[in-house]
Amino acid sequence: EHRLMQQAAWRSGDVFGGQLQARLRVEQRFRDTGEATVWRARQFVKFTKPVGHASGVYLYGSGETFFVLNNTGWSSPKGFEEIRFSGGAGFPVVKGAKAELGYQAQIQPRDQAETRINHALTVNLRLSL
Repeated sequence: EHRLMQQAAWRSGDVFGGQLQARLRVEQRFRDTGEATVWRARQFVKFTKPVGHASGVYLYGSGETFFVLNNTGWSSPKGFEEIRFSGGAGFPVVKGAKAELGYQAQIQPRDQAETRINHALTVNLRLSL
């Protein structure tokens, strides 16, 4: 599977002592077999709040919803596909780099089966170049 994507992102100023971020991403998912292209929209929202004044440590919580925009026969059916919730803490590692450690729940409803819920520990490294 290959993916192309376009996205628009936004950051707020101070909101409840933290910062709100949002991103809308549109993906085109396709296979080498030439089958139809799947169009999918992903809406992401994240809130970060500093802990202390000068430590650089922060807490975060986020959510992302996935919507399939067309039917293809090889992907999930058109409509709501998945939602992800995350939470954790971030901290500076070196100048220009932050690490985030957290937890993520991925919830995938199924029409003819039990809802799938995946649990994951997450580690992210954010670089400012």
